[in-house]
Amino acid sequence: MHRRFVRRIPSAEYVTPHHLGGKRVVRGIVTRCDNPLPLRSWGCAEQDGSVGDADNFRLYHKPLLHYRTTPTTKAALKDETLHIRLAGVDAPELAHFGHPAQPYSAEALDHLTKLVLGKTVDVRLYSKDRYGRVVGMAHVRTLPWPFRKRNVSEEMLRAGLATVYTAGGAEYGGMKARFDALQEEAQASLKSRLLAATAGFVVRTRLMSSTSKATKEARSREFVDITGASSNDALRFLKASSWRLEPALDAFYNDPSACRAAELLQQQTNGGAVGKNLEKLWERYQDPKNPAESDFDGTTLYCEDLQIEPSDVVMLALAWLLKAPTMPRFSKKGFVEGWKPIGKDTVDLQRAYLSRLRSEMRDPETFRKIYNFTFDYMKTEGQKSLQLDIASELWNTLIPLDPDSPFSPHHLEMWQQFLVKRGSKAVSRDTWNLFLEFTRTIDPNFEQYDEEAAWPSIIDDFVSDVREGK
Repeated sequence: MHRRFVRRIPSAEYVTPHHLGGKRVVRGIVTRCDNPLPLRSWGCAEQDGSVGDADNFRLYHKPLLHYRTTPTTKAALKDETLHIRLAGVDAPELAHFGHPAQPYSAEALDHLTKLVLGKTVDVRLYSKDRYGRVVGMAHVRTLPWPFRKRNVSEEMLRAGLATVYTAGGAEYGGMKARFDALQEEAQASLKSRLLAATAGFVVRTRLMSSTSKATKEARSREFVDITGASSNDALRFLKASSWRLEPALDAFYNDPSACRAAELLQQQTNGGAVGKNLEKLWERYQDPKNPAESDFDGTTLYCEDLQIEPSDVVMLALAWLLKAPTMPRFSKKGFVEGWKPIGKDTVDLQRAYLSRLRSEMRDPETFRKIYNFTFDYMKTEGQKSLQLDIASELWNTLIPLDPDSPFSPHHLEMWQQFLVKRGSKAVSRDTWNLFLEFTRTIDPNFEQYDEEAAWPSIIDDFVSDVREGK
């Protein structure tokens, strides 16, 4: 009762998985700022302070029983607003990061500003995007208040100033069909030219004209070498990314159908030759006494061939991909079955593929799989637990890399000191796996810890220890 009707959620950092998935609706004010001009660094448009591009705004959460006056100054609003990304729609972007403004961006921003600025807005929270914004379905209350509400995403679509968001992770709140219908209606209007503009057509045309033919060909070959995709797919993704390789690779790896098509192409192209090539390559690294596995020398040689250090974190992702049994060994079965489906049967191809593994580690779910795998890979064979000193080194390496964890280095150090003070010598699988979830959900002040959840007792004790030490 107190949490829902009295306690404010000051910023997105305090939004936990318990709030998401459409479970929680927050009400607040899209604030006006008395001194908006300095707020460009705060992530907002200069014009109004709390409305950014035309698909996001900042909300000052005001629970039902919260009577504090809404702040209007930069200092008072700092770290006190929720950055909301409108669910289900995409709008043209203003000029930033060196890119010119997309067509109709000013009109779209003006329309969203008139809809929400200074208004009471209800937002149903669904997820967080990779920029830390909260994706939510927003409704602004209109007369006759409080019985009538306007869906902000619908209004942007109806005006022809946004399109239905179709990228991975889109949230529609059950309204996808409604959004599609509104978009079709908007296409009949003059403003429907936005559909081409929002996709970056004008911007890409300008950028591509300055990229030489030789550069395009080189990037296309590099794209094919890394992904195994067809030249047509390479051309498609590179064009969509203005011939920038990294964004093109990110888009490719976020497209499951493209990845499957590339893997199928490799299988069709290479057939049984890939498996034979891998078996031949394996002979270079196998243990002479046990050809089914590599020994320390074989694994070290493999790292040298891949041009990576054994301590490079990508080795954990590689071990996960190849289902390595334990550090520092690989198995022939995992080596062949890991590389064969993706057609990487030479050291050069495998070395190039490491960039994809590094990219995949930026996906929260893939990172979780690699993190969980690391427990078995790094623990002493035959033991059920992971030695504390090894676990600590791994946490120091992995937790700062987690794309979904705001856990600070200071709190990580406190956790490790707590384990030492407690006399812990090893870490159980349950503690290892759930500690990652804990770092992803706990707020910076340890105030919103769910004591009813099934956390290991050692994490319960750690939270109590931190609270008592404040």
